[in-house]
Amino acid sequence: ASKALDQDGHSSVCSICSVAAVSRCQRCLSIVYCGKECQQRGWTGMNSHRKICAQIKKAKQKVEGEADKLKTFKRLKNKKIKKPKDCDYKVEDLFETSVGKFWDIKEARSYCESRNELALALKECGAQNKSKLAVEIALDHLLNLLKLTGGNSMKMIRSSVPSLLLYLEREQEAYNFIKWWIKYKDYQRKNIDWKSINFLDLKHADITEDLNWRDLTTQQVVDICLAKIKAKLRLESEIGFGVTLKDMDQQIQILFALLKELNELVWKFICDLDDMEQKCDQEFGENPMVFIDPQGDMKEALEVKRNSSFVWKIDSNAQKFIRKYVGTKETLADASKNSAWANNLGTKKYCWLVDCYRLRLDDDYALGGCNLHGLYEDSSSGNIAKDFMVFCALAARRGLIPMIWDWSMFLQEASKKLNCAYEKSDAQEEWGMLGPMMLRTAADQIYGGGPMDMFENDSLYDKVQSEVDNESEDIFKDVGGVKNWFKIVNWLEQESF
Repeated sequence: ASKALDQDGHSSVCSICSVAAVSRCQRCLSIVYCGKECQQRGWTGMNSHRKICAQIKKAKQKVEGEADKLKTFKRLKNKKIKKPKDCDYKVEDLFETSVGKFWDIKEARSYCESRNELALALKECGAQNKSKLAVEIALDHLLNLLKLTGGNSMKMIRSSVPSLLLYLEREQEAYNFIKWWIKYKDYQRKNIDWKSINFLDLKHADITEDLNWRDLTTQQVVDICLAKIKAKLRLESEIGFGVTLKDMDQQIQILFALLKELNELVWKFICDLDDMEQKCDQEFGENPMVFIDPQGDMKEALEVKRNSSFVWKIDSNAQKFIRKYVGTKETLADASKNSAWANNLGTKKYCWLVDCYRLRLDDDYALGGCNLHGLYEDSSSGNIAKDFMVFCALAARRGLIPMIWDWSMFLQEASKKLNCAYEKSDAQEEWGMLGPMMLRTAADQIYGGGPMDMFENDSLYDKVQSEVDNESEDIFKDVGGVKNWFKIVNWLEQESF
């Protein structure tokens, strides 16, 4: 059933054909149609509205039930009373008396979680059924939740809001929202009037400006990249191409380069979402726990993908910019062209590549004319990390790093092993009789030759070694970023005691 739309300020464009809508789904009230024909089309097919509609309706009823309890909340007048009677309670409406403090009240947490689940269902409706109305309603729920909780306790909500605004082509408000949370630190939020706060109306937030990019989280970098792409295209259509917009081009490219350093998995998802999801499905078959209980970079990457992928997936302008300046399906394929060694290893691939390096250390000493490097040259944590970084950078630039590769997990695994020597017998015990041969074959590919002819006329090795010695910023973009390498030095120091 459906009826004419009310004038509520929300979207009134048919989710099927994008003409003016005249009716709304009366089960969930979150999607609109221009007539019965489009409504019937919306209820059939692979992305049918039927399933998500029932989910929204159920979540909505739960939220309404939880809200009724909080509107007649019984609070003790005196907490010292051991056996309180009805007269010892006062009844209050928490929506009037406790805005900004909901997460501190145990009984209100269930309401907050239920309302967030409702917002997620509405967002899914927007992504699957192309309903701007559903996304607008989801946004209203999340902004209200931020006010009710004081914004500090449900960080997952803060991460979701910008992508909803970007989906709705409200990039300036998305940027304002991000800047608001950057501007107001935790201690500054204590004195905020949460009832009247407007996160989207920040004065003097210039979307064309430079920021201290390295202070941003991975999620913020993604959202600001997408906001700047949208703003750039809008400004170009309004005022024509100019110096400011050229600066924005450069800003966006810098941000994507930083993103690769912060979390290469997120960067890869943006370059080729479909192929990365296919690779994840394959890896899920080999080791489901990687995705059921993700850790490290993968955990963050899946969170960012869940929050924002529905924006960059449908934005043809963003895709065009990404293909031109960031990377493509072909870029990713070329970057992992020699990674067949990792097939069927699952998460053991991290341990395997570390052992590849460790066996090469021993081979360079025993078979390469006492060529000492890494642990064999100097057992300090800094020296071990630098030599291992050369190995990792060579592996990355020669295409031996698989497409699904978590640098955080890999370096954590490496920190447990790099302080210990590793010989052929160890490799046989761990990887079987053919293990040493397979490890050595990969090491020869990485170093450009075997222990006897290592480094001869190898310009790539010389370039990488120079970048590591000079602590060039370029060296970190291919090997997991600066933060992960600071971590491995600390982990190595801890393991050495």
